[in-house]
Amino acid sequence: MKLVTILALDPGTGNYGYSILRGKLEKGKPPSLQVLKFGRIHTTVREIKQGLVAQVAAYLETLRDIQAEYGVTHVVGERYQSRRMGGTTIESVNIMIGLTLGFCQENGILYRDWE
Repeated sequence: MKLVTILALDPGTGNYGYSILRGKLEKGKPPSLQVLKFGRIHTTVREIKQGLVAQVAAYLETLRDIQAEYGVTHVVGERYQSRRMGGTTIESVNIMIGLTLGFCQENGILYRDWE
């Protein structure tokens, strides 16, 4: 049996959903997870041509706050796909995915490949 706290992410620049789940994983049994919190991350990277450093700092601070409060052990996220929207949304989301993966690496948090 493994006790886990999972940060699940559905990235976007304006609508960036998340949930925090905690529970047990046992081989051969369905997961037993409880939703602790869900909502939107508002400190997203929206503009890559101006103010990027401040946006990155705010996004990482949000991840640090979540980690400090919940002790996340695993992160799983949806791969973002632009559906003919154009603009820089896909670049901004990929920056945040990269920041999240780096955050996981630095903090020993396991993550699911973004496939």
